[in-house]
Amino acid sequence: MLAAGLLAVAGLAVGCPTTGEPSCPEGQALDPESGACHPEECGVGEWGAIPRGGATIHVKAGASGGDGTEERPFGSVRAGVDAADGGLVAVAAGTYTESLRWSEGAHQVVGRCASLVTIDGTEDGDRPVLLVEDGTHALEGLTLRGSASGGVELRGAGATDAPSLTLTGVTVRETGTLGLGVYGSFAEVTGSQVSVVDMLPDGEGVQGGGVLVERGRLELTDLRIDGAGDNGIFVFGGEVELTDVLVTNVTTRADGLRGRGVTVREGARASFENLAISRVAEAGLTASSDSIVDVTGARVREVFGTDSGAAGFGFASITGGRLTVVDADVEGTAAAALAVRGEGSYLEVRESVVRRNVGGLNADDGGELVASDVVLEENDQWSVTLFSAEAQLTDVTVRRTRPGTAAATGVSAAGGSTLTATRLVVEDSERVGLLVTDNSAAVVTDSAISGCFSPTEDDRPAGVRVVRDSTLEATGLLVEDNESAGIEVYEGSNVTLNDVTVSGTQAWGFDGQARGVAVVFASTLVAQGLTVEGSYDIAVLASEPDTEISIDQGRIVNTRVSLTGAPGGAVAAQNGAHITLTNSVIEENEGAGVYFAAAGMTLLDTDLDRNSFAGVVCLGGTFSMSGGGIQGTTVDPAHGGGLGLFADARLQACDLTVSSAEFADLPAGAFHLRGVGEQLLSSNVIRDVGALPSAAAVKVLANPSGAGVVLAGNSFDGVAADAILLDGAGAELREDPVSGPNVFAAVSGDAIVWQRCGPDVVVLDESAPQPSCREVPRPLGPRLQYDIALRELDPVD
Repeated sequence: MLAAGLLAVAGLAVGCPTTGEPSCPEGQALDPESGACHPEECGVGEWGAIPRGGATIHVKAGASGGDGTEERPFGSVRAGVDAADGGLVAVAAGTYTESLRWSEGAHQVVGRCASLVTIDGTEDGDRPVLLVEDGTHALEGLTLRGSASGGVELRGAGATDAPSLTLTGVTVRETGTLGLGVYGSFAEVTGSQVSVVDMLPDGEGVQGGGVLVERGRLELTDLRIDGAGDNGIFVFGGEVELTDVLVTNVTTRADGLRGRGVTVREGARASFENLAISRVAEAGLTASSDSIVDVTGARVREVFGTDSGAAGFGFASITGGRLTVVDADVEGTAAAALAVRGEGSYLEVRESVVRRNVGGLNADDGGELVASDVVLEENDQWSVTLFSAEAQLTDVTVRRTRPGTAAATGVSAAGGSTLTATRLVVEDSERVGLLVTDNSAAVVTDSAISGCFSPTEDDRPAGVRVVRDSTLEATGLLVEDNESAGIEVYEGSNVTLNDVTVSGTQAWGFDGQARGVAVVFASTLVAQGLTVEGSYDIAVLASEPDTEISIDQGRIVNTRVSLTGAPGGAVAAQNGAHITLTNSVIEENEGAGVYFAAAGMTLLDTDLDRNSFAGVVCLGGTFSMSGGGIQGTTVDPAHGGGLGLFADARLQACDLTVSSAEFADLPAGAFHLRGVGEQLLSSNVIRDVGALPSAAAVKVLANPSGAGVVLAGNSFDGVAADAILLDGAGAELREDPVSGPNVFAAVSGDAIVWQRCGPDVVVLDESAPQPSCREVPRPLGPRLQYDIALRELDPVD
């Protein structure tokens, strides 16, 4: 309650019957004097619970000729104030048709309660119901209504005119222009339990605003604004501290524009605690023009957007505003739930939930977004999107992003944006989990992206897509159970991966394929500790000139054939691309371990184990292998094989250099080389090979290019067929400077078989007798062919 010297107002009898056993609804009390039920805060008796003393001035509607005593009250509030000389004025229930203007002194007016006491300024519509120009005043327990010029207005011209007003249990209702206005650097309003309800249009048809603070100060607890236009709360260069705030039903102006719950601008400072905003048009809360706004505990529902198509934001920081939102729950916005836009603008979101909005978090045009401990669920089109902006995300979870009018993306950085994310989780997005495009850069650490899919052929899905001169650095990233592709890199983009796992990429129903990692169109990927497992068709793909992949300590496993049944390759390069694998393992894939066509492939200390058809397939290009080996290749049920390295160079040369590698447990042999190319095999160990009929450890077919193949310092041990079979091809056997001559041990067939004689066979290391051309050719076995139907990847955002 207010201190001594407030103005008090008494009650009308309404509500409960007086016959029988009296009772009142919950929250109301029976007034014995009137026999009626009233809200409990109204108290009982004519003056309710107003703390009256001997100096109290009394006011009662309809009284006349009084002196302000309880027995002879004044009939108007103005008369009571004039007589009180700063003392308490108690106002009884009723309607008082008047307006008040306080320019000095200390007026204290207390009504019995706001539901029973009304000051109606309708007949004096060219001024607000209460105008305060100076002095220190208090108003409690009443309603002000009716003036077209506003409800309560404080105007402070300077330090010498510094009005101060305390409002407690006050309602402003159905006034035009504005409910509560605080103007001037030295004007101040404080208090609690203030309501601004059903503001009316002014003479120009503009809906009345709720609260306006223009370079003044406002501190209220339990503020309710229900039914305003243009702005529920507008802070222009002032200072505001509000607790337990409700802003609802804020419509647009007559011109169809605006309709904001809260606007803070022009360097204002504002803090909100326990803020609820609902059923507003353009935006829930905006901070702009160097304003600083802090919101703790917020609930936003139903931000519609205007008929002219403007916005629909929950929270927005624009044109230099700085907005911090903690513990928010935002749902049902027509645009982004929280947005930051413009150079110098800043938005920080913590410990919040953002669900079922057209968009989640948005940063544009140089804005900066910081988000931590935020959950975004079931938003349309995007959950986090950046355009020419900067964002730092920590412990952010994105779930079930779905398309509205456009395809959905979980997290998107575009237009030169910079994204830093730590412990980011993106789940079950329709289309793309993480998109980095148009010269943007992302750094992602200890994060997971899973379950991205698309039910339409027009929107090819992927877990991560990096496009158009963009960069991604990812450490400790898990990309799991996405359709079509785990990670895609396009058009001059660069990706660096450290300890990244791409797992369980699902075959897309429209082409049956599922690439773990695809890098195309002059892009690069460098990976340390990359694991790709459970893909369909191809696990790692590089395509087009100036495209390069480099993997150190990688593990490529369990790649399955596509749902169409076409052969696959765990690692594949085509059309001028190049892949380098170092200290890596490629194992247990249903297709070939490595496949390249018109491309380059380098394997350093890399093992290919238990793949199907062949460890390596070359259809033109260059291949270099040093160290490591190929073991345990199985026969493909549809294409045969069981080989170490298969080269079909009839259309384009396969130039091969293979050294210091081990080829073992290969039923169809270590090398099957067909067509042209310069091929050097040196210091390799070839053992336990050639168990299938017509097999040979090394088979060279129709290579008319000089010596064809050079073998130096290789060891053949445990060969179940011929060691070297040359069919229409030449060869040169010579010593290796380190390993010495070729060695043939435990070879069941001949060391060298030369048939359908092509270029000469020259044995320089005396490892075998110089062969003569065999006139009766030995069987070559089934004709082998292994062509992967590589899908052309069009650029996709």
